[in-house]
Amino acid sequence: MAVRVALRGLTLGRCHVPVKHLVIVWILLLFISGWFFFMVDHRPAACRHEDMLQYVCHFYSKGIITGKMCPRLCQGKDFVFTKCLSKSLEHQVYEVEVKQSTTLWKERLLVHWTHDPKDGDYLRPMDGSSMEDLRHMLSAFLKLRLGDSYFVKFQTKIFDIADINNDGKVSLAEAKTLWGLLHGNNFLILMALSGSEMIPRLEGFCGDIYVTEGVQVYNLYGPNQMHSGVFRNIFDRDQLSWAQRAHIVLGVIEFVEEIIDNPLGNFLMCSVTPQSIGYTRKHDPKLLDLQGISPEVKVEGQLKERECQTDSDCIYGLNCQSPCSLESHKCQSEVTYPNLYKMCQLIEPVLFNGVPTEIEEKLKVTFDRCKGLRHSGRKMDMEHSLVINDIKGVIWRQISDTNS
Repeated sequence: MAVRVALRGLTLGRCHVPVKHLVIVWILLLFISGWFFFMVDHRPAACRHEDMLQYVCHFYSKGIITGKMCPRLCQGKDFVFTKCLSKSLEHQVYEVEVKQSTTLWKERLLVHWTHDPKDGDYLRPMDGSSMEDLRHMLSAFLKLRLGDSYFVKFQTKIFDIADINNDGKVSLAEAKTLWGLLHGNNFLILMALSGSEMIPRLEGFCGDIYVTEGVQVYNLYGPNQMHSGVFRNIFDRDQLSWAQRAHIVLGVIEFVEEIIDNPLGNFLMCSVTPQSIGYTRKHDPKLLDLQGISPEVKVEGQLKERECQTDSDCIYGLNCQSPCSLESHKCQSEVTYPNLYKMCQLIEPVLFNGVPTEIEEKLKVTFDRCKGLRHSGRKMDMEHSLVINDIKGVIWRQISDTNS
């Protein structure tokens, strides 16, 4: 077909199309394309809280699962999802604000959903299971995840939480809810370490969705980030004083101390990063990503079965590493670096930014000792305790002197 350009329009064969009409058509096409682009949901799958709610609330509506948070999540509109903190489909985290009619300040909470499609749709325990069956299931599960420990008190605590209507029994819906929650490693660690101030307070749950207290800042290093290893004034925007940052550091150090001799066994900080630790308005640190905490028996069990050529083949998570045996070419079970070694590297930028000159040298010597820690039986345990006491002692004396 011949195309001839006229002075006042386009002539296509015998059809004459004015230029202004053609421009209008193009504008309409651009508008429709733009509208379609913005209407399509471009959020990653891990950030679609509507899908999460639709899935869980479907089972709640059928009476298969339960939870005190179900009416608020599934029927009410007082939860406003404001921020997505998710990294994967299997573990989704959202910040929500709770509408308050009496105060201007809105309560901030975190909604967690750790869902593994392999576990099925709340299939266990099955209909007809007794309380005794549930106790045996729970005991075997805890032994598998936490090793040989004394679980009686912990089991009672779990059953008390599962008994939503406080009737002294665990119904089938309550049992399915409990089983779904525990299969998410985050909730199990939350329960196991709930006595620590650094573990966020549980506010409630619905099926395998659970809600915890919120935080003010989602990164140990504050709103600003460190880039390329270059030290920056990372707390300037937050305007935290050194004493406030030292308060955060003390909380982290005390947490490291608490999980060494936990009644349920030792726990290792294998994938804890600055983004795993937030803090509240009162500058109390809170562990946000409990995936980074693993029972020692679980780490050792997986490492000792692994074949290796070098030590780099023996890494669990981000930074739990054990030596590779040159004789057997199997990873040894005991990790090389203790929790305190890793935490000293993490908190050093926080503590040494604006550190008072009168304690800087003493803290530097103590942190050098900390970064030299290695696992070596009882000798390491003693050195570990001494380093913790030295760091806490220097900080507390400085804070006390400043306050006085």
